[in-house]
Amino acid sequence: MKQRVFPCAWSLGLLACLTIGCGEKKALPEGVVEETAAFTGAAELPLSGSFAFPDSTPAPCVLILSDSGPLDRDGNEQSIVRTGVYSDLAHQLALNGISTFRYDKRTSSAMKDHAPEDSADVSSHISWDNQLEDARLAFEEMASHPSCSSASILGHGEGGLFALSLDSSVDAKALVLAAVTARDASETMLATIEARIKRSVTKQEKQDEIMDDARRGLIRVKATGKMPRSLPRELFGVFPTGAGRLLQTILLLDPIELAKQTNSPTLVLHPEMDSTLSKELDADALLAALSGRTSVQKLVVLDNTSHHLKSAKAKTERGTIGPVKPEAAKAIADFIIDHTS
Repeated sequence: MKQRVFPCAWSLGLLACLTIGCGEKKALPEGVVEETAAFTGAAELPLSGSFAFPDSTPAPCVLILSDSGPLDRDGNEQSIVRTGVYSDLAHQLALNGISTFRYDKRTSSAMKDHAPEDSADVSSHISWDNQLEDARLAFEEMASHPSCSSASILGHGEGGLFALSLDSSVDAKALVLAAVTARDASETMLATIEARIKRSVTKQEKQDEIMDDARRGLIRVKATGKMPRSLPRELFGVFPTGAGRLLQTILLLDPIELAKQTNSPTLVLHPEMDSTLSKELDADALLAALSGRTSVQKLVVLDNTSHHLKSAKAKTERGTIGPVKPEAAKAIADFIIDHTS
């Protein structure tokens, strides 16, 4: 019997929190109702997700598109990364009158039983096109629910790139970009890798060698879609087998051009203490690109907030523990309500 091939994580944001155990599953807050829904993704892949509703419906609905890496619907990756960011955000949004739908990506550990048996099939299985089609079908699943009065999109981290791409092909009433880069993805990936290496490798010479390998690896993937032939163990999670074409597609995307092509009123959320983002180079640049459209755009800077929308007092803090900051959920809810009522 063949063993199924399930690629490990590479990430724009996930690399910053590897080996963190947090975000344990909590009981539903009073006033929040959850409902599981199954739907069919691209290439007939069975997918599953969760609605979170306020106790009074119908209500505006938001599709949550998660950051990179094999994250499940709640923002967790088995026992390695457990932030619980999306379940917590969904519950907080429900308490603010907003329904959400979040789902297990085809790359998540929850989907490992559906991973290809042949390594040659991994690339097409996890391709950008398949994942974007999954998002479109998830949006349709959400929008058709009788408890949804309108449908919007929220993209977090790499999920923001999918959200930008999806917006022009669906009838979204609003778009939320949370902790999304405006630059070439390789820049934020290198910043994330460097921060992690500085925490785990003590010798400067070794740090420099690893960063040189990372730069060469990203150049190779961007040019060829092929992963580096040899890597230090510290970079295994950055360049997993089978993800070369997916990573190449993401490295070639231009978030600024994608932003210019969107149609929906757009909220840009910039977490002040995100270690890989810059307000000027990312949030302000996205806002400038969005300003050329006829739709409304707004920037909200979340003070003392990490990439994971949780409390952090410095960019050196991982900020993965504790609840999503209420200010983040309120900013999203207020924007959605303002532009869907």
